[in-house]
Amino acid sequence: MAKKKKDEKEKAPEAPVVLNMKHDNNFRAIMLFMASIFMLLLVFIQGTSGWFALHKLVRGIFGVSVFFLAVLLMSLSYKTAFDKAPPGNNIFRIVLLTSLVSTLVQNVIIGNIRGEGFGEKITNLFNDGIALKGGGVISAIIGMPITAIFGTLGAKIVIICAIALMAMLFTGFSIERFFNVFK
Repeated sequence: MAKKKKDEKEKAPEAPVVLNMKHDNNFRAIMLFMASIFMLLLVFIQGTSGWFALHKLVRGIFGVSVFFLAVLLMSLSYKTAFDKAPPGNNIFRIVLLTSLVSTLVQNVIIGNIRGEGFGEKITNLFNDGIALKGGGVISAIIGMPITAIFGTLGAKIVIICAIALMAMLFTGFSIERFFNVFK
């Protein structure tokens, strides 16, 4: 019995399982690519039943910037496949950047939100988003508080600066590269 315990103690510990990062990134890149294709099809094809409900929902939420969302997803799939870096925070950055673009469309290009109360404004944003005539509901989440705090002109400036910031973070654009442009 004592001999059996001694043999058990002499065994080397098992090596930890190492994940194949190349395989994981390939899977992620494919999933992101298919998500972008699915998003484009969902936006362009009305369909029926559940598909039509999703079609209206996505357009109502993101409005015109829904096309931007699909392009960013495709860009992230490329970046994931070729840069060999996991998507990480970039998915959050894509949603935030798309939301900021929706806000820019609504606040800078379209202007005021139609409607008297909050509920009516949200309904109008959703319906305008479905018709691709505005920034969609997501534009209200960022746009209304920023406009309330900074006013109309200040909100436009803050939104444009925030879009520039998020675009630089998403693309990995560096300050060094920015200043090298002017050399």
